[in-house]
Amino acid sequence: MNLLYKSTRNSEKTVTASEAILKGLADDGGLFVPESIPKLDVTLDELKGMSYQETAYAVMKQFFTDFTEEELKHCINSAYDSKFDTEVIAPLVKVGDTYHLELFHGATIAFKDMALSILPHLLITSAKKNNVKNEIVILTATSGDTGKAALAGFADVPTQDSVDAMRKVFEERRNYLVERMNQIEGVSCLKPDGAFYVMMNLEKLIGRTLGGRVIRNADDFAMAFLEKGLVAVVSCCAFDAPNFVRWTYATSLETIKEGLDRLEKFLRGA
Repeated sequence: MNLLYKSTRNSEKTVTASEAILKGLADDGGLFVPESIPKLDVTLDELKGMSYQETAYAVMKQFFTDFTEEELKHCINSAYDSKFDTEVIAPLVKVGDTYHLELFHGATIAFKDMALSILPHLLITSAKKNNVKNEIVILTATSGDTGKAALAGFADVPTQDSVDAMRKVFEERRNYLVERMNQIEGVSCLKPDGAFYVMMNLEKLIGRTLGGRVIRNADDFAMAFLEKGLVAVVSCCAFDAPNFVRWTYATSLETIKEGLDRLEKFLRGA
C-alpha cells in the first residue's frame, strides 16, 4: 500500500513520495508530511547488525513506497559511498559515559550531508518515474552549511550538461576580460577563481584628469567613465578599496568587448 503525502495547509490533496520530492513545497505553500507514520518491519536487534546502507533502506522503504527496491537501493548506495571518510558513514562513538553519533564525515563536514547526499539521486529517480523531461538545475545560496552541502551533493551527479555549458561561457568571458584589461595601459586586474566580477586596479590613474574630472578615487573614475564613456562600473570605495572598480562578466561577450573598447577610448581622451 502506497504511503501518500499531504500539505500542512490542506489535508485533502495528496501526492506520492516522488511527486513530493519533485515539488519541494505543496502548491498552497505548505510542507509535505506523510498521512501516517509507518512502522518498521525489522526489530532493533536486527537493525543493530545492519550496515548504514541497509538501515537506510529498512527505514526509507516505508516512506518511499512508490520507489522500487532497485531504485531506492541505487539512490542509497550512490549517496553513502566513498564521499564519506568512513565506511560506517555515521559512527556511534563513546566518550566517557556518553555516546555521540558523529554526523560530520560527509563531503562538507556538515550534518546536512546526511540528507543532501541522497537528495539528488532521489530527485533524478523521481523525475524519471514521473516522466519529467526537463533538465534539473539546482541554484543554492552558500552563506551557510546547507547551500554548500547541497552543492557537494549534486557535484558528481550526471545531470549538469547545461550548468557545465554555462560555466564554460562564463570562463570564456572572464578570460577575455582579464587578458584584454591587462593589455590596456594604466589599468590592471587579477583573474578571479569564481563569482562573476573582475576588480580593475586604477591606482596608476589617481591624480590624472579624465573626462574633465580629477581622479582621486574609484568614485571619481566611475562617474567620469559613466558621463564620458557611457559605461557603468561599480566603485569599490564602499568596500574599502578606493583604487578599484568592479566589472561584471555576467553579460554577453559582445557587450564586454564594447565596454573595453570604450575604456581604451576614454583613457586616450578621445
